[in-house]
Amino acid sequence: MFDVLRACKDSRGRDIANACFQQFTTGPFRLGSDIEKRRKELEESSGVFVELASGVKPSHTIGEHAKRASKNQSACIFLYHLVNNLQPKSVIEMGTAVGISGAYLSLALKGNATLTTLEANPHSAAAARETFRVLKLNNTKVVEGWFDDTLVTTMQEIKPVDFMFIDGHKDGAALTKYFESASPFLSASAIVVFDDIDWSKDMQRAWRLIEKQPAAFTLDFGTLGIWAR
Repeated sequence: MFDVLRACKDSRGRDIANACFQQFTTGPFRLGSDIEKRRKELEESSGVFVELASGVKPSHTIGEHAKRASKNQSACIFLYHLVNNLQPKSVIEMGTAVGISGAYLSLALKGNATLTTLEANPHSAAAARETFRVLKLNNTKVVEGWFDDTLVTTMQEIKPVDFMFIDGHKDGAALTKYFESASPFLSASAIVVFDDIDWSKDMQRAWRLIEKQPAAFTLDFGTLGIWAR
């Protein structure tokens, strides 16, 4: 409760609170209808997929991967409202999958704001590029390669980063490493959203360590963690 009260004293905390409210009160989300149509197409795809991630049940088709790796519509709507309220200029996503969550993030951006999304799996990256092409989301770039090889280089190119969504490598040690690597390139008012912080005890421990880092506030939503510089 203390964290929520402290967060609401900050305008960004109020934007987050509004996103939570909007997620459940805005009725049918018509802006995302084309994205959900694309999701359905992907889930029905029999295209070949080779799983590279460890610690997850392997998918053998793009359809299986789309169902397992994509954020559900409710979570995507929350991310849309969060970005729409905060209006960051530069957004980075770690873990593109087939581009569904990225499409919602991209849709929320205004003006010259951009989304750069990182994906290690070439099958996922190809599907995501097609998602963004079909949806005409021209403010989005997919960077293909392992996070260890792409994160720092990419953030150097687009710094300062205002909003970061970390979703992909579900390993506690990796999570803290990515956060430490990203920190120097975050803007003074950056928001970082961590997905699947409840995935394992290892991930839970990593989130607890991140919560202790200097921040304006942190919020724990069970599956999602939010850190505000």
